[in-house]
Amino acid sequence: MSGAKIAAEVTAGIRAASAEVGNGKPLRITILRDGPRTGQYPFTVGPDQSFEASAVQTERSTQDRASSAIRLGDVKLLVAADAEVEPQTGDRVRVAGRVYGVESVKAYASGGVVRYYTVQAREAGQDA
Repeated sequence: MSGAKIAAEVTAGIRAASAEVGNGKPLRITILRDGPRTGQYPFTVGPDQSFEASAVQTERSTQDRASSAIRLGDVKLLVAADAEVEPQTGDRVRVAGRVYGVESVKAYASGGVVRYYTVQAREAGQDA
């Protein structure tokens, strides 16, 4: 089976899982990224760019919860490979109307094809 076909199956699984635990519709998140910088320092930052993706919010493992990098209110997302862009640390994600800052991203890939991403995000406004 090709990497692209496996990624498509993982995306379908994420959509189905999020629909099962939500309101019957797959969870769509918005990845928010600062707009392009123009001019010289101090730069002018353009309006946010937004990109859509399928995701499911997951529970944390005991090992995750024991980590000092995890805070109360942090969320863990499995983001499908259908994301319009690769999530990056420093991005923001809008999940069900709430905005979180992306603290870390891990891509799961084999054969050079991304299957999905895990994203740890912290509610905007919380200290790092």
